[in-house]
Amino acid sequence: MIATDVRTGKEGGVALDNDVASDEQRMRKVLPLLRSDQGQRSQVAGRCALCHPGVSGVEIGMAEISHLKLAIEATEMVQPPDDLLAKLNELANYDFNLS
Repeated sequence: MIATDVRTGKEGGVALDNDVASDEQRMRKVLPLLRSDQGQRSQVAGRCALCHPGVSGVEIGMAEISHLKLAIEATEMVQPPDDLLAKLNELANYDFNLS
């Protein structure tokens, strides 16, 4: 969801068995927090997920070789800023204020 605004029809609910429309609403709350100096959207998403103590790996869907290159580049990037991680955790704790 976070990597691109383009939908292929292959997406499924990615958080707590939610539907695509709900996940898109969540991502609209995340995107304003991201900055261009943090990397591409997909790179930030993977790196943030790996910062969570309960996550040991991230499955990356790739349709193009450029997706693999982005994933490899992300492994060489620093951890996302603590303030971003805190804001994302706060959003997640309150289900992105969707209710």
